Amino acid sequence: MVKNLLRSFLVIPALMLGLSAGVAGNAQPAAAASVYLATNNGVTYSFTQSVHSPAFSNSRSGYLKIHLQRSCATSTGRFIVRLQERIGTNWVVQTVTEPISCSTTRSYFTREFSYLPSGTYRIEFYSLSGTSQKRIHYWGVYRSDNP
Repeated sequence: MVKNLLRSFLVIPALMLGLSAGVAGNAQPAAAASVYLATNNGVTYSFTQSVHSPAFSNSRSGYLKIHLQRSCATSTGRFIVRLQERIGTNWVVQTVTEPISCSTTRSYFTREFSYLPSGTYRIEFYSLSGTSQKRIHYWGVYRSDNP
């Protein structure tokens, strides 16, 4: 009986090792998760010149992306979105979107900024044309390992 019990203790680890090697051999790489870094939390940003988000931290390097829903109050207009990084006590523009048009109809816009290091960032919405008030109904910035 002791001999059978001892044999069981030796066989179980060998089986577990064989199973784990088989599972590891068939494992697929996990998809890179997107992590939200900041959002407007339901606050509509209205501006005729410019407005910026509160600062947010990016704890790991990666591709930063923005998704937003925009409109203009009474007519058409254009604005840009600038990603700024805090360097010392200054905010330095890291990247800028192409001009974004808006009208009285809400529409969505998504843009990948680029691969950026960890740090403290903020988003600036900057008006280019049109006297109508631009509105950002929703915005969210997230980081991803993949473009």
